[in-house]
Amino acid sequence: GSGELALDSGAGQFSFAADRLPLLQREDRWMILSGSGSATTSWTSLRLDADFRADAGYLEFAESLPPSLSDDVVVLGRDEVRPEGGFAVEADVRVGLGDALYLSALGLESRLEGELRLRLRPGLPLSAVGTVATVGGSYRGYGQALAIDRGVVNFQGPLDAPGLNIVALRKGLAVEAGVAVS
Repeated sequence: GSGELALDSGAGQFSFAADRLPLLQREDRWMILSGSGSATTSWTSLRLDADFRADAGYLEFAESLPPSLSDDVVVLGRDEVRPEGGFAVEADVRVGLGDALYLSALGLESRLEGELRLRLRPGLPLSAVGTVATVGGSYRGYGQALAIDRGVVNFQGPLDAPGLNIVALRKGLAVEAGVAVS
């Protein structure tokens, strides 16, 4: 990376590049990225433009979700923190999943492929445009082992509202039964 920052105004210009950068280095989660980008700063804001590709990776998550409180639970004596003013971040990041990114999570075992464009604007939630798809793989749940025929997650806005197109079947039986989610 390289760049410069004017101390009087906070105006800065930075550029960076990664070639097989080990981003995560844990036994259960590791990822190697390549790509480049630039950032423009002031004392009150950051604008980031980047284009990354996952050269390889493995992401493993626990078989069950950690316990958490429901959205309708109110904890007495805990004040909500509301930031005032703040630092404005604007980002446009393109991420290619490459052809060697594997996921093991909550019964799902598969390779992932696809591309996402992540955008963050001040005052708006993080949004994404693009598709993540499984390549082969299986799902183990409800006492069954299902082969994934189609596993596509489409993003056209907020990250918490993706479109799902998933078909998983029990193969090798006289009647192949399974589940479809859309």
